[in-house]
Amino acid sequence: MYLDHLCVDEKYRNNEVGSKLIEEFSKASKKKGVKYIKLNAFENNIPAVSLYNKHGFENYSIYYMKKI
Repeated sequence: MYLDHLCVDEKYRNNEVGSKLIEEFSKASKKKGVKYIKLNAFENNIPAVSLYNKHGFENYSIYYMKKI
């Protein structure tokens, strides 16, 4: 399963909203028989990376990009 976007309005951050969204997404994915969840995050987005690490996501691959 691919989690395309996870956005929490600034006024609701640090209230476990992101955690609850990830937990519900994980439950729904598991019910469908999904074995893995994939998502992308910019490494400089420390709050997002911390949230994903907290929920067991691991760094899996590296993407390269070149501006032309």
